[in-house]
Amino acid sequence: MSDTDIHLHYEELDGDGPHIMMLHGMLSSKAQWDLNIAAIQKVARPVLVELLAHGRSAAPEDAEPYDPEYYVGMFEAIRKKLGIETWFICGQ
Repeated sequence: MSDTDIHLHYEELDGDGPHIMMLHGMLSSKAQWDLNIAAIQKVARPVLVELLAHGRSAAPEDAEPYDPEYYVGMFEAIRKKLGIETWFICGQ
């Protein structure tokens, strides 16, 4: 299984400044950022990512995709697909 075989739902938003990947907390979704997104867009270009088994992302039964190193591969695949050279990470 490769890190591009698993679907992580994400949404790229407009904004001013550098790209920032926004990760929600456990038992949540990208909706966690709704009250803050307008302020964030004034200083950054957010990419809202929903973790596995949350929101509209896949919920694999196999444990491998939940490994931190596997997540890094999935995040890198998103970054490259969007053509982003570097980004900041913000998590809850």
